[in-house]
Amino acid sequence: MMKRAVAFVAAVFIFQPLLQASELRISQAQALEMALLNNPELKSARLDLEIARLQIEQAKAQYDPYFSTGTNFSRSNRPTSTPAFGNENKSDSVNLSTGMATPSGGNVSLTWSNSRTESNSSFITLNPSFSSDLSFNISQPLLKNGLDWAGNQLKQKTNDYRRAELNLKSKALEIASRVDDAYWSLVRSRMNLELAQKSLARAESQFQTTQAQVRAGLAAEVSLLQAQANMESARVQVLKSMGELARAENSLKELLYFSSEEELAALTIIPSDTPLAREYKVLPELFLENSLAKNFTLQSLELNLENQKIDSGQTKNQLLPQLDFNAGISLSGMAGRADQSSQLVPTGFVIPNPFDTPQPYMLEFTTIPASENELEGDWNDAVDTMLRGDYLSWQAGLNF
Repeated sequence: MMKRAVAFVAAVFIFQPLLQASELRISQAQALEMALLNNPELKSARLDLEIARLQIEQAKAQYDPYFSTGTNFSRSNRPTSTPAFGNENKSDSVNLSTGMATPSGGNVSLTWSNSRTESNSSFITLNPSFSSDLSFNISQPLLKNGLDWAGNQLKQKTNDYRRAELNLKSKALEIASRVDDAYWSLVRSRMNLELAQKSLARAESQFQTTQAQVRAGLAAEVSLLQAQANMESARVQVLKSMGELARAENSLKELLYFSSEEELAALTIIPSDTPLAREYKVLPELFLENSLAKNFTLQSLELNLENQKIDSGQTKNQLLPQLDFNAGISLSGMAGRADQSSQLVPTGFVIPNPFDTPQPYMLEFTTIPASENELEGDWNDAVDTMLRGDYLSWQAGLNF
């Protein structure tokens, strides 16, 4: 007998972890947390929200400024019939530019161009020459694709994000409500089963008492039949309560989304919370007002209606003619090394020969006298000239 007792105690300690693993004691808050974490509908709604956020970032990205730079080196050596104009040319350039799209649908750009040019032409007074130009340009659609076109597109993406956010909140509240109902239904089913089991125990005890009274001649046979009927009715109620408990437990399991069906079938959920009776005072008018103000479905419909109005406005905008405003302003500067000597250069024209020589015609030459040049200097001088604004150009116009 002692050996059997020791073996029973050992078996209890060995299988105790398995017994504990087959039961899950969970509070209402824990059940809600598990459901919100594992629910696939919420995971899908979270992905929709992230996609909507990325679409907003994509819409904003079109307003990001851009920067570009470029360099070019050119060398040219070609035969020519007019040597005065030169046949060797060298050109180096470095250009920097930046710009961005504006929320009104237009574009602005700023470009800084720098170049160095050298040639063997006799007519170039600055050789090599340096130039530096700074230009600012703006373009803006006025009618079609006009002032609020790009802003409306961003507004639509923002509304889509808010709708996805409302959908996520609505799904979370719906799942929380279903978890609450399933959790307290399980609590109620367990309490009903306990009451049914107690009723069965009382009915069995009453049957045994009545049976003893009938045997002792203290009660009639019909009272035994009545006690037996009560006992069987209580047993049927226990079976019904067990079925209701199984259905309530399965309903909660479906909302918690366990990793496998085997885990779902083997696990027994035991709620650890008990219901508390509380009194709430609710004013019907205030309740209705708050319900309408905080209704996620109504808010989502309002955002959808706003997007439809934007779509309608953009469709009408495409019927307008194209009218764009363009304007620009530029500053220019130049400097270089001036030749201080007079030059005798051919003009490229043939004239009658005034000298007593066999050739009836000769090539015409002309003398280019030396003169001071106010633009003499290097690249830094070209930049200074540009920044002083002595050479300013601008343009503005409309394109139809």
